[in-house]
Amino acid sequence: MLKGLFLQYDQKIDRQTRIIMYLVLFLLVSAIPYIFCRIFPSPPASLLSMAFFMLFVFVCMLQRRLSSDVNGLFAIVSFQCCIWVLFAICHGDSSYITRIMYLITSFVAISCLCNREKGLILFLKFYNNFILVMAICGAIAFVLSIVGLLSPIFEYENVDGRTGYCLGLTCTNAIFGNIIRYSGFFDEPGAMAFWGVFALIFNRLFFKNTKYEVALIVCLLFTFSMAFYIQLVFYILFFYVNLKKVKNAFLISLLLAIIGGGIYLTKDTEFDLYKYTFGRFEVDSSTGKFVGDNRSDLMELAKVEFLKAPWLGVGAQNIEKRELYIADNPYETLANDGIIGTFNIYLPLLVIMLYGLRRNKNIFYGALILAMGYLQRPFHVNIIHPMMLYMLFVMTMNNKKYNNRQI
Repeated sequence: MLKGLFLQYDQKIDRQTRIIMYLVLFLLVSAIPYIFCRIFPSPPASLLSMAFFMLFVFVCMLQRRLSSDVNGLFAIVSFQCCIWVLFAICHGDSSYITRIMYLITSFVAISCLCNREKGLILFLKFYNNFILVMAICGAIAFVLSIVGLLSPIFEYENVDGRTGYCLGLTCTNAIFGNIIRYSGFFDEPGAMAFWGVFALIFNRLFFKNTKYEVALIVCLLFTFSMAFYIQLVFYILFFYVNLKKVKNAFLISLLLAIIGGGIYLTKDTEFDLYKYTFGRFEVDSSTGKFVGDNRSDLMELAKVEFLKAPWLGVGAQNIEKRELYIADNPYETLANDGIIGTFNIYLPLLVIMLYGLRRNKNIFYGALILAMGYLQRPFHVNIIHPMMLYMLFVMTMNNKKYNNRQI
């Protein structure tokens, strides 16, 4: 039944490659936005990153070589680090040093993968499968919760202070009676959807497994993320609405229409899924905003801070010291780091977009969809952000090479 659903490996993975893959996965899941560090005792993310940095440097020294696949990435990382050094000096802000540590750790970890035969693409298949497992378990947990067969096992506190609930198969911070918005093992449903879209883009550009794609799309629908629904519309428009793929477009549209129709039928019932999906796009007459809009107020606050120092921002720690919450909106990075800092943050994604615009429209479309996600969930100082963007960068810059590999 599951044959062909998960991304397959056409070769046996040697032990050294497998160890590196597990180490990189552990580095990713040990920090926010994953919730394991909120459940189990763990050292600060910066110290953990430094420990992994030294470990990966040791691995690279044993391998005694650096893959040419990361040459372009080395230039990007060097430029970004130089900019953050200047920001650290200008703002007197040590958090920019933490950013540098994350960037360098990501670079060294990816170098270790690239030094192994097909190591990077093997890891991405492994990680994409990990994302799909979380999505499937989350969708199952949603159904079991609806019928009253699943309830929280224990509670924990997220970084933002909100209560999280572990249901075994998944976690969430959003429970409404018997209805849950699953978040996998991320800190919130929106994060599950955001990184699920990354997995969809990797699959679409490099792996091209239709069964995987459909399964992940259907499961991510139950995160009830507005941003995901918007990205999904553009995903279908960019990758399916053309004459060559009209059959696939019709089948996916039919499937989504059936799911959408079923959700609409629950409106005003005991299991009102409409309220948490399409209902979020209705306009609240009292405010004039979408019902599901929880970003516009934050955006206004962040915009005020941005206008104080548009080029260099007011500095990340200066915002924290004032206990001013301006995250998760398009002005977040502009307020913290200004126009120059925001350009530096998204430099890998901008280069990918330019490359796609000149060489491969599908790469451009994929990067554009990711950029839409960053508008509502901007780049945060977590190891997962540079790691995923850098992997996409390396895969893109070596697009012909990786697409010709049969793995």
